[in-house]
Amino acid sequence: NSETARDFDVLVAGHTDDQPIVKSKWKDNWELSAHRGLSVLEILTASGVTPERLSMRAFGEFRPLEPNAAGKKGNQVNRRVEIFIIGRGA
Repeated sequence: NSETARDFDVLVAGHTDDQPIVKSKWKDNWELSAHRGLSVLEILTASGVTPERLSMRAFGEFRPLEPNAAGKKGNQVNRRVEIFIIGRGA
């Protein structure tokens, strides 16, 4: 929220691996990735980041950093949240 950061927004992106959701409060990986990103948004707002500067995207298993293990064993690297600092309104 500093004067220097005034011209920048924060984009939060949630991701999962390709393991199907089973017996969970989330219906699928897309929903899990959305809740993962939302958790980070809540931490950022609780830390004082102006909510008007925040946005979120959820990608589920569709943008892995590394290949998932064969046989739907997933990959921990793909279970992540990314934070991007972008130009205001970009």
